[in-house]
Amino acid sequence: MPAGVIAGSELRNATLFLRAVIASGANLNGSVVFTSFPEVSGTVAYPFITIDCQGISSRPMGISTESDEKTMRFRVQSWAVNVSDRDTYMDRALFALRDQQLSGAVSTIVGGSMHDLRVLSSVTVDDPGIRGVHRRISDVQYKVYS
Repeated sequence: MPAGVIAGSELRNATLFLRAVIASGANLNGSVVFTSFPEVSGTVAYPFITIDCQGISSRPMGISTESDEKTMRFRVQSWAVNVSDRDTYMDRALFALRDQQLSGAVSTIVGGSMHDLRVLSSVTVDDPGIRGVHRRISDVQYKVYS
């Protein structure tokens, strides 16, 4: 693929890969890590984590190369009915993402190695009341060189 061209499947593959990384690396059951809020007809089982790709940008590495540097941004959300679970799940997710960044397995998934994990922001959102849902929303970024 020419420099600067970003395939939609690359975004999807990276999101699914990071979902699997969080599920396995954070010692969480894979059924609690989703790419969107779970659509169920009954009640939602808390706690769980969602991850989705917020955007990607690309720039050429130089004049005489077809390689490029991509910046991929993801939003990780921890959802729970108590603050302790919310914080524990987010901490585990961020540690799992940090630990995977030098893994050789990434290169086959997203066409390059994911490096330089940065947590851009982390915000707490609490619904009022005793049965309110507690969320922590963290925006993270990776660099991908391909």
